[in-house]
Amino acid sequence: MAADASSLAPVVGFHGKLPGIGDFARRRLSDALVQAWDAHASLQLSRHPQLAGTAGNGWSFALAAGLCDVQGWAGVVAPSRDRVGRAFPLLLALPLTTEDPMQAPLLPCACWFDALHALQAQVRQGALQLPDALDSACHELPRAWPGQAGPVAWQTCWAQRGSLWWRDAHAPSALPGLPVGGVLPHAVDAPCILEERAP
Repeated sequence: MAADASSLAPVVGFHGKLPGIGDFARRRLSDALVQAWDAHASLQLSRHPQLAGTAGNGWSFALAAGLCDVQGWAGVVAPSRDRVGRAFPLLLALPLTTEDPMQAPLLPCACWFDALHALQAQVRQGALQLPDALDSACHELPRAWPGQAGPVAWQTCWAQRGSLWWRDAHAPSALPGLPVGGVLPHAVDAPCILEERAP
């Protein structure tokens, strides 16, 4: 008997800090992605301590294959803290697949990104404090596909192994790698990737 198509859809994975535990929480993200993101986020937090706040909104992102992993990833990242107050961003993501490695794959649909932002808000508000609770919520998210082609910059990012970052209705920022210096160039008010810049 064939499996239900909905049961075959990939489930969002996560990695980062949650308010109900004292260590990192992780589900369904590759070792390569986690190691690359850990190294990057830890370096940014050490260089820019002001990024450790928890009031900022999250960022949607798309990472090209070859940047952090052999496959691309898309999702949302936002500030978070663990039970004892240690800050580290919470990453929610799905892998991107493509039949033609020269062509940028479709990005998840807009409603999927919106649902991930809503999930991040629940974490910040204390409604989802434990890994199992977040894991259950990830299984209830809307399907990511059929997706969207993404902006023209996405094809360039894919070809150059870069990344795309955006928030709300603002134009995406295309970067040659991961954000450095705590800021995204060309974005409105130069917001920080891990947190809003302090006034």
